[in-house]
Amino acid sequence: MVRTQGDGALVVFGHPKTAEDAGKRAVEAALEMHDQVRRLGAEMLAEQHGALRLRSGIHAGVVLLEEGDVERGRLDLSGDAVNVAAHLQQSAPADGIVASTDALGPHARLFTLGDELDPPPASAPGVRALKVLGRSNAVLRFDATAQRGLTPFIGRQATLETLMRFLATGGRSPACIVLQAGPGMGKTRLLEEFLAHHVPPGWQVLRASCESLGAARPMQAFANILAGSPPAADPESALVPLRAACAPGPTLLVIDDWQWADDASTRLLMLLLREPQRLCLLLAARPRDDGSEWLADAPHFTLEPFDAAQTEAAVRAWLPAADPFLAARIHEHAGGVPLFVEELCHSAAARQLWQPLDGLPGTTGWLGALVASRLSRLPAYEATVVRTAAVIGTVVPLPLLIECCDVALTPTLLQRLAEADFLYPDEALQMLRFKHGVTREAVYASIGLFERTALHRRIEASLLARQGEQPRPDDMSEALSYHARGAGHWELAAQAAELAGDRAGAVHAMDSARRQYRAALDALDRLPQRSAAQDARWCAIAAKLGFACVFDPLSLPDGLAVFERAVLLARQRGDAVALAHATYWLGSLLYATGRFREAAARTRQALQSAQALGDARLVAQIEATLGQVLAATCDYGPAIALMDAALDRKRQSRRPSGSFAVGSAYTLGCKAYVHADQGDFASAQAAFDEALALLGESTHPVVTSTRNWLAIAQLWQGRWDAARHVAAEGVRVATGTRTLLLLACSRAVLGYARWNLGEEDGLEQLREAVRWMSARRCDFYPSLFHGWLAEAAAAAGCDGELRESGRVVLRRRREGERLGETSACRAFALRAARQGRLQAAQRWLRRAERSAALRGSAREAALNDVLRATLAGGGAAEARERLRSLGIIALPRPYDGLMPSD
Repeated sequence: MVRTQGDGALVVFGHPKTAEDAGKRAVEAALEMHDQVRRLGAEMLAEQHGALRLRSGIHAGVVLLEEGDVERGRLDLSGDAVNVAAHLQQSAPADGIVASTDALGPHARLFTLGDELDPPPASAPGVRALKVLGRSNAVLRFDATAQRGLTPFIGRQATLETLMRFLATGGRSPACIVLQAGPGMGKTRLLEEFLAHHVPPGWQVLRASCESLGAARPMQAFANILAGSPPAADPESALVPLRAACAPGPTLLVIDDWQWADDASTRLLMLLLREPQRLCLLLAARPRDDGSEWLADAPHFTLEPFDAAQTEAAVRAWLPAADPFLAARIHEHAGGVPLFVEELCHSAAARQLWQPLDGLPGTTGWLGALVASRLSRLPAYEATVVRTAAVIGTVVPLPLLIECCDVALTPTLLQRLAEADFLYPDEALQMLRFKHGVTREAVYASIGLFERTALHRRIEASLLARQGEQPRPDDMSEALSYHARGAGHWELAAQAAELAGDRAGAVHAMDSARRQYRAALDALDRLPQRSAAQDARWCAIAAKLGFACVFDPLSLPDGLAVFERAVLLARQRGDAVALAHATYWLGSLLYATGRFREAAARTRQALQSAQALGDARLVAQIEATLGQVLAATCDYGPAIALMDAALDRKRQSRRPSGSFAVGSAYTLGCKAYVHADQGDFASAQAAFDEALALLGESTHPVVTSTRNWLAIAQLWQGRWDAARHVAAEGVRVATGTRTLLLLACSRAVLGYARWNLGEEDGLEQLREAVRWMSARRCDFYPSLFHGWLAEAAAAAGCDGELRESGRVVLRRRREGERLGETSACRAFALRAARQGRLQAAQRWLRRAERSAALRGSAREAALNDVLRATLAGGGAAEARERLRSLGIIALPRPYDGLMPSD
């Protein structure tokens, strides 16, 4: 009890010694208190003294502790965790308990939970809270986790085979083995898999777990084995009932969480090992703090973290729509620790998949408590080093740490920090690295604000001493920006972040550029009074962000808010130049996110502004973008005219070091796909060749974008192998440049090409890519991909998938996007024909013909003619000859069996 105030009380768990299960203890205590109050309330009602009710709120997080007084109590607690707990208490129903998911953590299913608070408390935004109704039937934490759902068994086959060989010896040599790993590494999950599926018939299994609570009885695990009967007063006497519990045949004794065993349990275990009967002992434990072994004569096997592929498999189990970049980020952040991977997946699902991990709290309350409990066991001087390193970052230059730390960093000290699973040195002893980002974040969060700010300022001063007074675009600018933000020096933070973004953009590391430009904008927003020059700089950085985002709008966690704000800011300042650029970038991003009609309106506004300014280069740039937008809405005539005019202007004003290649290459790619859709594949190829010649060996994302359109044009010709080759190269480059939208498009094209070549898993590759985009509400040409999915669904007779793809295509038609409309209509016609509904098939075919006519697509018109001739029962040869004359050499798979052979 920390403080009583009126009829309320504040109780803290995890102080003075941090405990990873403090949330569980808090809920247990609340349940017991409510039971007592109910009993007392019943007595008071019986004596007609009125009702007595209790409400409780439970939350976990970092708090500031100070010495209290008579008024404030033994300790004075402040911080968000205290305030949120108070608000949860106020939101709890009469006689109710409300606990946040941060407090419950992995122990949540040890309790019976009610509904989530809906709506959540307005004073605690982002906090998920549930009503606690009582204790559940789950006994072990693993049982509770299993109720939520288990990650598929991944990556532990070698250790599983070791356990199977151990049983094969029958306990003769060795009699006991120890499975050890840090918290969250999956020891219990491995044991469950082993016991459920790999113990030979005839074996008796006795299972128990040690308790971490201080109230655990002596020899608790062995008492559990004896069905809760109290063990004897000493280990020698307890051996008798245990011996009786073992069957005459082979017996496997499994004890989890052995690190919490008391001395009496250890003595009893040693006695069991001397037993002559056929007994195998399997202990699971965390490594000892001093690095020694749990049992000197027993072999110890250590579970290693997941590798990147194993993490991706686990992520996909929890988040089926997860893309490779999100899986890689989770792997990096979790360090391959299975429990951390799982919790980050739940966090990502709650915060929406398209939000990056940057800047989001990666550690929930209970997870932070787990790390803090490990930190609290270190000597004070070692903990100081770890905290200082956490402020520096996940990767810590050793000279910088030495300069900012008041403790001598000896090799022995570094070795101890590695053994404690915090910091690991590289071979050259120049860098230290936290094992995973979750640990670093939890340590960072445990540092008080004043200490943290002081450390950031000390590190900032050290970096500036190396750089000079002004930041430079070198490899320290990103670090300088980070520490300037932590120090509260917002102007310096903005300068350094912008330079870091420029440096990343110059090498086409667009993900880093986006992160730094957003950091620069955030730093400028924190300036107390921003000048007109700083407003103009904000708009200029927003334009740089637009260029970094335009080929990957899936990277925008908050949509287009930044660009809408740039337009508003420029208009308020009356800056015509800034307004023209801001409106242009807003239009470009609207186009990139598939909002084509809005994009056309904004781009026309920008064009008028640029023309009024007389800025020929900007006019050409905007004309090109407007042409691309009109091409997306299949308004091909004006689109081609605008793109040709823009290309001519850019050629005339081209500078040797200018950006002609990037913008012009994409414009040429769009022009090429328009020609391809119209059936003019020769003109399309000429435009593609010019675009790729402009780009040369560049690794800019525009290369992948252009090649994706080339692959799509090859698909329209039925050149499946060529399209597969180009798309596979697009997958490789997009993966390297971490450009999610282009990766999704490349994989969709690759999957469709492979499916047409008879590779059935290609269709799932197409579906997966579409899921990545739809999970982020991306509408960049989805009708094209859903047109292909509609064809596949029609061929397979999957009416549900056909209808779903049809709904997407219909929705996109309202936006003006029609690239997949004709394919989808033909797919419905094919399905109706196979079902014998010829009138319905004719109706769908007429819709396909109207769509092709609106686009002026000779290619689609020829395909429609083939289908109409086939449905009429003859005359398809002439239609097929027309396809050949256009350069179409093969038809998609759905037409197999309907088209007459040559």
